[in-house]
Amino acid sequence: DADGRYLFDDLFAGRYVVQVAEENFQADGALASMISSSVNEAATDPDDDVDGDDNGVARAGAGVVSGAILLTGGDEPTGDGDDDRDTNRTVDFGFYGFDLALDKSVSAGDGAAVMPEQELTYTIVVRNDGPSRAFDVQWTDVLPEDVAYKSATASNGAVVQAQAGRLSADLGDIRPGDAVTMTVVVDVAAAATGLLVNESEVSAPLEQNLSNNYDQVSNPI
Repeated sequence: DADGRYLFDDLFAGRYVVQVAEENFQADGALASMISSSVNEAATDPDDDVDGDDNGVARAGAGVVSGAILLTGGDEPTGDGDDDRDTNRTVDFGFYGFDLALDKSVSAGDGAAVMPEQELTYTIVVRNDGPSRAFDVQWTDVLPEDVAYKSATASNGAVVQAQAGRLSADLGDIRPGDAVTMTVVVDVAAAATGLLVNESEVSAPLEQNLSNNYDQVSNPI
């Protein structure tokens, strides 16, 4: 149903597995861009009668399946959503997925000409489009050679490290719908020539869609 609950009734006693079919994870499926939470933790025994644990294991070409559960008439748990000794509602699955997106802008305007010794402010917004929390989000930024770094801050208080024209920060966890903004201030060098290109990238473990994790702006001198 809409809450993710499922039920098979009128089963005979015996051993069963539950399969969340592969098509659920395809582009138009209900679980598109999501993966089994058992990637991060060993899937537990579906026959342990523990409610709310993750009993799924990802199988290539098969989606996600549970181990075998033995159903025995009159010997199934109570406290699993009903008091019926003939039912077992503890075979559960966990899925998560998130989509980080990075957008970069520059105070002069992307593509606008700038002058030597001009101050520029780069603004980088990292957002989590969900549906799940993104863990251990890492941000990196490569400054143009012909600028002098002045300062950088993150809206969530993360510490920005600067070394040899490369900035980085551990942004921690970002909840779905939340965003973190980095503000980077530089001075264009007095002898700068050519094109200033500033690149930013964000990453987090197990993200599936990486197509919107990178952005850049450029300014001719």
